[in-house]
Formats: sequence, C-alpha cells, structure tokens
Amino acid sequence: LSLSFFKNIIHTDHSLYNSSFSVHTAASLSGPDPAEEPRSRLRDALWLWIAITATIGNIVVVGVVYAFTF
Repeated sequence: LSLSFFKNIIHTDHSLYNSSFSVHTAASLSGPDPAEEPRSRLRDALWLWIAITATIGNIVVVGVVYAFTF
C-alpha cells in the first residue's frame, strides 16, 4: 500500500474526530436539558445492571462448562 493511502486514513480519522468533537462541544455549551438528566441516569443505571448480570452469567456458564469438561 502506498504512503498516500495511509495519509488519507490518518487525515480522515482526524477530521472525523474534529467533527465529533465540535458536535459534543456545541452540545455542552448549550447545557444539559434538566428534564433529560434523570431519565438518562435511570437508563445508565439500567444498562449497568444488565451488564453486571450478563457478566455474572458468563462467569457461571464458563465455570459450569469447565467443571463438566475436566
């Protein structure tokens, strides 16, 4: 692959980062919506518990498979 191909990839990633950064900066300057914050925290807490439960479930499954394998 040529050097210009890699330069194009690096330049594209940089411009995507800048555009994403600009969107987040503009959103943070306008300030969070007070009505959205509790709903967002509830959603985050729900996903956290789903992730914890899934992790524990995966550990149990791996343990059971390991126990019956050996």
